[in-house]
This record gives sequence, structure tokens and C-alpha cells, in this order.
Amino acid sequence: MEIYVGDGAKKILDVDRDLDHEFQTLSGIGDEAYLEDGAVFVHAAGVWVAIRLVRLDDPARYHKPLTDLARTVAGRL
Repeated sequence: MEIYVGDGAKKILDVDRDLDHEFQTLSGIGDEAYLEDGAVFVHAAGVWVAIRLVRLDDPARYHKPLTDLARTVAGRL
């Protein structure tokens, strides 16, 4: 697991967007939040957080845990 806080987290999101990764918008989490296979991005209280999970099995298996983690992070910022 990798966790980035601040400008680096936003930069990872920007790079993944430039690479045409697919994102799901997560409603009701922070000011904005996005989920992609193996990662979640949260913007809350003026701070970006990226959490990346590196696994070799099906990434869809981790969508709910990453979404729950994003909700926890946003609630603590």
C-alpha cells in the first residue's frame, strides 16, 4: 500500500487522467473523490490524498474497501 498526501497525490491523479485511466466518481466523500482499479483519490479540507493498493488479484475485489477507506480519510481531514 502506498499513501500520498498533498501535491504528489494530486499529481498522480493528473497523470492517471492523462493516461486515460477509468475513474468512478465517489459521491458524498470529501469535496471530491475518485476510484480507479487499485487506487482511490480524495480531496477534503484543501488536501489531496491518494491511496494505492498493489495486488496481483482482481482489483474489483478492493473497490469497496478502498471506498470505505476514502470515506474514513475524508472524515479525518
